[in-house]
Amino acid sequence: MGIWTLDISGTAVVVIGDVERDEAQDIVSDDAFQDDLMAFESDGAPLWDGTAELVVREAMPDEHEIWKEARAEAEAEEDFEEDEASVVFLVPVSDPDDEED
Repeated sequence: MGIWTLDISGTAVVVIGDVERDEAQDIVSDDAFQDDLMAFESDGAPLWDGTAELVVREAMPDEHEIWKEARAEAEAEEDFEEDEASVVFLVPVSDPDDEED
């Protein structure tokens, strides 16, 4: 098991933890996950344009630490499933569908 980072156009966007690399790649390749990447925004722009390469790599120490802190917070709030991967965004994210007019 490991901690993996999704890079989009050279930007570390998501950390996926407690999974093997193949499972992290499967998560990133999932249509629903990719739809979310195209719908979610950071600084007013979609996280992913639907064409840029999605690169899964081993997380850097600072990314690993961010994931660990988020996981600890989720555990304290009992807001996670032990048998599922933990996904943490590394960039500020908004969902335009959730914003009020």
